[in-house]
Amino acid sequence: MVLSGTKVVDTIECKLDLKLVSTPAHLIGMDARAAGIDSWLKNEQSGANVLAICGMGGSGKTTIAQFIYNSNKQKFEGSSFLEEIGKHYKQPRGLLGLQKQLYTDIFRGKNETISSVSEGTIKVEEALQKKRVLIVLDDIDEHDELSALLGTKVFHTQSKIIITTRLLDIDAWFGSIGARCTISIC
Repeated sequence: MVLSGTKVVDTIECKLDLKLVSTPAHLIGMDARAAGIDSWLKNEQSGANVLAICGMGGSGKTTIAQFIYNSNKQKFEGSSFLEEIGKHYKQPRGLLGLQKQLYTDIFRGKNETISSVSEGTIKVEEALQKKRVLIVLDDIDEHDELSALLGTKVFHTQSKIIITTRLLDIDAWFGSIGARCTISIC
């Protein structure tokens, strides 16, 4: 079977997963801010597989999450960066779209038919059991968004999930997904 040049490039790109998220140009001091989070990502024995970056709007939560994601995604079997979840969640079929994107990203391009939110939650839960992944959930506003995206089962302990939120009191959310959370405030 002979593949066209475009198909070869698409196949290699999918395998290498070269997608990066956009970050502002000329970031200064990002390495110092990221050092603690990088250490947490490498520490598989910490027991905490969720990191919440909390702070007011405009404090740089998303920018640091983007920087961390781009710097570390290749160290995981799969990765996903879902931006502005609070905004997408409120749109019709927004949650289903987020679940499909998360599932596709975790399996590096494998498309799976997901017809309902409950089915999407189950498929994402199963995916998190099978793979060591890095997930960034940007701008989480409500507990329901978190449990609908990640499910309620305890997920693979080597996976790392970073959440950005404006809310400061979110530690109680993580009991419902069986995860321990480390909180970092910008």
